[in-house]
Amino acid sequence: MTLMKWDPFRDLQNLQHAVNRLFDDSLTRHFERSYGDGCGATDIFETAENVVVYVDVPGISQEDIKVQLLGNQLIIQGERKQTLPESARQLRAERSYGTFQRSFTVGIPVKQDAIKATLRSGVLEVVLPKSDESKPKQIKINIQE
Repeated sequence: MTLMKWDPFRDLQNLQHAVNRLFDDSLTRHFERSYGDGCGATDIFETAENVVVYVDVPGISQEDIKVQLLGNQLIIQGERKQTLPESARQLRAERSYGTFQRSFTVGIPVKQDAIKATLRSGVLEVVLPKSDESKPKQIKINIQE
Protein backbone atom coordinates (compact mmCIF):
# COMPACT_ATOMS: atom_id res chain seq x y z
CA MET A 1 0.00 0.00 0.00
CA THR A 2 1.32 3.40 -0.99
CA LEU A 3 0.98 6.29 1.40
CA MET A 4 0.18 9.70 0.00
CA LYS A 5 0.87 12.91 1.75
CA TRP A 6 -2.35 14.74 2.60
CA ASP A 7 -2.75 18.00 0.73
CA PRO A 8 -5.62 20.16 2.05
CA PHE A 9 -5.47 22.38 -1.03
CA ARG A 10 -6.20 19.40 -3.31
CA ASP A 11 -9.56 18.94 -1.57
CA LEU A 12 -10.32 22.65 -2.02
CA GLN A 13 -9.40 22.47 -5.70
CA ASN A 14 -11.67 19.45 -6.20
CA LEU A 15 -14.50 21.33 -4.50
CA GLN A 16 -13.82 24.40 -6.66
CA HIS A 17 -13.95 22.29 -9.85
CA ALA A 18 -17.23 20.69 -8.76
CA VAL A 19 -18.83 24.08 -8.05
CA ASN A 20 -17.58 25.47 -11.38
CA ARG A 21 -19.06 22.49 -13.25
CA LEU A 22 -22.37 23.01 -11.45
CA PHE A 23 -22.54 26.69 -12.43
CA ASP A 24 -21.32 26.07 -15.99
CA ASP A 25 -24.02 23.44 -16.57
CA SER A 26 -26.68 25.61 -14.96
CA LEU A 27 -25.75 28.73 -16.98
CA THR A 28 -25.52 26.76 -20.22
CA ARG A 29 -29.01 25.36 -19.70
CA HIS A 30 -30.29 28.84 -18.80
CA PHE A 31 -28.93 30.45 -21.97
CA GLU A 32 -30.11 27.57 -24.15
CA ARG A 33 -33.60 28.03 -22.70
CA SER A 34 -33.61 31.81 -22.94
CA TYR A 35 -32.70 31.84 -26.63
CA GLY A 36 -34.84 28.80 -27.29
CA ASP A 37 -37.97 30.34 -25.74
CA GLY A 38 -40.00 30.96 -28.86
CA CYS A 39 -37.57 33.18 -30.69
CA GLY A 40 -34.75 31.36 -32.38
CA ALA A 41 -31.60 32.16 -34.27
CA THR A 42 -31.40 35.57 -35.91
CA ASP A 43 -29.51 36.83 -38.97
CA ILE A 44 -29.21 40.54 -39.74
CA PHE A 45 -27.62 41.89 -42.89
CA GLU A 46 -27.46 45.09 -44.90
CA THR A 47 -27.83 45.67 -48.63
CA ALA A 48 -27.55 48.94 -50.53
CA GLU A 49 -31.30 49.50 -50.11
CA ASN A 50 -32.35 47.69 -46.90
CA VAL A 51 -31.51 46.27 -43.52
CA VAL A 52 -32.95 42.73 -43.42
CA VAL A 53 -33.63 40.62 -40.33
CA TYR A 54 -34.40 36.89 -40.40
CA VAL A 55 -35.68 35.29 -37.18
CA ASP A 56 -36.54 31.63 -36.71
CA VAL A 57 -40.00 31.38 -35.11
CA PRO A 58 -41.10 27.81 -35.84
CA GLY A 59 -44.62 26.86 -34.83
CA ILE A 60 -45.71 30.43 -34.10
CA SER A 61 -48.61 31.89 -36.06
CA GLN A 62 -48.72 35.34 -37.60
CA GLU A 63 -51.34 36.48 -35.08
CA ASP A 64 -48.97 35.69 -32.21
CA ILE A 65 -46.06 37.84 -33.46
CA LYS A 66 -45.73 41.61 -33.09
CA VAL A 67 -43.01 43.66 -34.82
CA GLN A 68 -42.44 47.33 -34.06
CA LEU A 69 -39.76 49.96 -34.49
CA LEU A 70 -39.48 52.21 -31.46
CA GLY A 71 -36.88 54.91 -32.04
CA ASN A 72 -33.89 52.94 -33.29
CA GLN A 73 -34.97 49.69 -31.58
CA LEU A 74 -36.54 46.89 -33.62
CA ILE A 75 -38.67 44.90 -31.18
CA ILE A 76 -40.00 41.44 -31.98
CA GLN A 77 -42.49 39.99 -29.50
CA GLY A 78 -44.53 36.84 -29.63
CA GLU A 79 -46.04 33.90 -27.88
CA ARG A 80 -45.70 30.19 -28.48
CA LYS A 81 -48.83 28.46 -27.28
CA GLN A 82 -48.91 24.87 -26.17
CA THR A 83 -51.26 22.76 -28.25
CA LEU A 84 -52.18 19.81 -26.07
CA PRO A 85 -55.56 18.13 -26.49
CA GLU A 86 -57.79 18.45 -23.44
CA SER A 87 -57.93 14.71 -22.75
CA ALA A 88 -54.18 14.17 -23.26
CA ARG A 89 -51.66 13.44 -20.53
CA GLN A 90 -48.24 14.93 -21.21
CA LEU A 91 -45.41 12.42 -20.95
CA ARG A 92 -42.49 14.70 -21.86
CA ALA A 93 -42.09 18.42 -22.53
CA GLU A 94 -38.86 19.72 -24.05
CA ARG A 95 -40.19 22.56 -26.20
CA SER A 96 -40.61 25.91 -24.53
CA TYR A 97 -43.87 27.84 -24.42
CA GLY A 98 -44.90 31.32 -23.42
CA THR A 99 -44.02 34.84 -24.44
CA PHE A 100 -40.71 36.09 -25.80
CA GLN A 101 -39.18 39.40 -26.80
CA ARG A 102 -36.02 40.26 -28.70
CA SER A 103 -34.79 43.74 -29.53
CA PHE A 104 -32.07 44.96 -31.85
CA THR A 105 -30.56 48.39 -32.32
CA VAL A 106 -30.85 49.65 -35.89
CA GLY A 107 -28.05 52.17 -36.33
CA ILE A 108 -29.20 53.30 -39.77
CA PRO A 109 -32.09 55.71 -40.48
CA VAL A 110 -34.98 53.78 -42.07
CA LYS A 111 -38.27 54.63 -43.76
CA GLN A 112 -40.65 53.67 -40.97
CA ASP A 113 -43.75 53.72 -43.16
CA ALA A 114 -42.21 51.23 -45.63
CA ILE A 115 -41.14 48.47 -43.20
CA LYS A 116 -42.41 45.03 -44.22
CA ALA A 117 -42.62 41.82 -42.19
CA THR A 118 -43.30 38.42 -43.77
CA LEU A 119 -43.69 35.01 -42.11
CA ARG A 120 -42.73 32.12 -44.37
CA SER A 121 -42.04 28.51 -43.35
CA GLY A 122 -41.35 29.42 -39.73
CA VAL A 123 -38.96 32.26 -40.59
CA LEU A 124 -39.89 35.88 -39.95
CA GLU A 125 -38.36 38.31 -42.44
CA VAL A 126 -38.34 42.01 -41.55
CA VAL A 127 -37.21 44.40 -44.28
CA LEU A 128 -36.27 47.90 -43.12
CA PRO A 129 -35.79 50.17 -46.17
CA LYS A 130 -33.01 52.68 -45.68
CA SER A 131 -33.95 56.32 -45.79
CA ASP A 132 -32.49 58.36 -48.64
CA GLU A 133 -30.12 60.16 -46.27
CA SER A 134 -28.48 56.89 -45.23
CA LYS A 135 -27.92 55.56 -48.76
CA PRO A 136 -24.52 56.14 -50.31
CA LYS A 137 -24.45 58.97 -52.83
CA GLN A 138 -22.23 59.04 -55.87
CA ILE A 139 -20.44 62.37 -56.14
CA LYS A 140 -19.29 63.51 -59.55
CA ILE A 141 -15.73 64.73 -59.70
CA ASN A 142 -15.07 67.75 -61.90
CA ILE A 143 -11.72 68.06 -63.55
CA GLN A 144 -10.23 71.52 -63.94
CA GLU A 145 -7.25 72.25 -66.07
